[in-house]
Amino acid sequence: MRNKFGKILRGFSNCLLIAIVLLCLSIVIPKIMGYQVYNVISGSMEPAIPIGSAVYTREISPQELQAGDIIAFSSQVPGGGVVTHRVLENDRDAQELITKGDANESPDFQPVPYSRVIGKMHFTIPVLGNLAAFITATSGKIIAGIVIGLAIVMNLAGSALEKSRKSEEANGEERPEQESRKKKNNPLIPVAFGAGIIILAVAGWNIYRIMSNYGSSNELYSGLQDTYTSENQDTDDTQWYRMVDVELEELQRENPNVVAWIFFENEDISYPVMYSGEDEKYLRTAFDGSAATAGSIFLEGANNPGFEDSHSIIYGHNMRNLSMFGKLKYYRSDKDYYADHAFFQIITGDKKYRYQIFAYEDVAEDSFVYQVPFAPGEEFQGFLDRLYRSSYADTNVVATSEDKIITLSTCSTTGRRFVVHAVRVDEYE
Repeated sequence: MRNKFGKILRGFSNCLLIAIVLLCLSIVIPKIMGYQVYNVISGSMEPAIPIGSAVYTREISPQELQAGDIIAFSSQVPGGGVVTHRVLENDRDAQELITKGDANESPDFQPVPYSRVIGKMHFTIPVLGNLAAFITATSGKIIAGIVIGLAIVMNLAGSALEKSRKSEEANGEERPEQESRKKKNNPLIPVAFGAGIIILAVAGWNIYRIMSNYGSSNELYSGLQDTYTSENQDTDDTQWYRMVDVELEELQRENPNVVAWIFFENEDISYPVMYSGEDEKYLRTAFDGSAATAGSIFLEGANNPGFEDSHSIIYGHNMRNLSMFGKLKYYRSDKDYYADHAFFQIITGDKKYRYQIFAYEDVAEDSFVYQVPFAPGEEFQGFLDRLYRSSYADTNVVATSEDKIITLSTCSTTGRRFVVHAVRVDEYE
C-alpha cells in the first residue's frame, strides 16, 4: 500500500514539475531562437487570435510584408504597448502599413510607419499568453515557487515510502519487533510530510490573506457609497447632475484628505478621491488608513486639489476583481464599451463636473502624459495633439488648450500603464 501511494506522490509531483518546466521553456527557448512573445489582451484579432493567446513574432524587413500578414508593432507612444493586427496594404513609397484588427469594422486610425514594426507573427498558442503573463508576475512567481517546493517535498515523500516498503520486502517478515519498528519509522517521511503541510499552510494563508484584503476593501468602499451617496436612476441625459448626490462634507469629517468623489455614469466605478500632496500615501492605504492592496483612488500630488489645473491626474489600481480602476481595461479590450461609458463625474464640496472621455492608450511609466501642471496655451495644445495621435480610438470629442483635462491612470497587463483622458464638458453648482 505504501509503495503504491509513494508512486502516486512521485508521479503527481513529477507532472507538476514538468508542467512548470514546459511553461518556462515555451517562453525561454523561442526567445533564444529569435522570437518575441506577447500576450494578447484584446479581442481585436478574434477568432484568429483569441484573448489570452501567446503570439510569437520574428523580426522582418517591413518591405517584405504582404497583405494578409499579421504583425506586431509598437503603439504611437514611445515605449507604449504592442499591437498585433493584420496588414491590409504595404505602401512602400510612404514606408508605412495600413493595418486592421480582424474583429474591427474599420482599419486602424493611423498608418503604421516602418519604424514601429516589431516583427511578423509566425504562430500563436491559445491560453499560453495568460499563463505566461501570470507566471512572470510577482504573485505568479510566488505561487510557482510554492508549487515547485511542494512538488519536491511530495517527490521526496514518495521516494521515502517506496524505499521503506522495498526495505521491508528485502528483510522479510521474520525480524525482531524493535528492528521492524526502526525500519518503519523512516525519519524522512515525517520531515517530508511536515514540510509539505507547512508549505500548504503558507500558501493557504497567503490566499486567505489576499482574498480577505480584497473583501475588506470592497466592504469598506461599498459602505462609504451606501452611507454618503444616493443615486437616482430615473434621470435622463439632460439631468446628468441629478444622477448622484454625495455628502462630501460628512465624508471629510472621517478623513479630511477626501477632496472629491468620482462617479462613472452607467458603470459601478464610484469612489472617494484622496489627496495628500504626494503619490505614495494612498498607493496601498485605504480611506480609513488601513493597509490595503487596492489602496485608494487618489489625485496626483503636484495637482491643485480644487481640480482647476488644466491637466489633473487621478490614479487607481487595476484590481483583478475589477474594483477601483479595474474596469478601465474594457475601453481597450471591448470596442463597443466606449459608446455607453463615455462620461464620468467629479463631485467636490460645492460643484459637480462632468467629463467626456476623448482618448485612451497604453504608455510607459515615464510617458509625456504624466506632465502636470499646464497653463492654457500653445504648449498645452501640443500636449493634447499628442494625446489624440496616440489614442487607440477616434472618439470625435474635441478638447482644446482652454479646457480642463483629467487623466485616469492605472497599471496595465502589458507591464506598462493604461490611461484614459477626459475633457470637462459641463458643470453644476
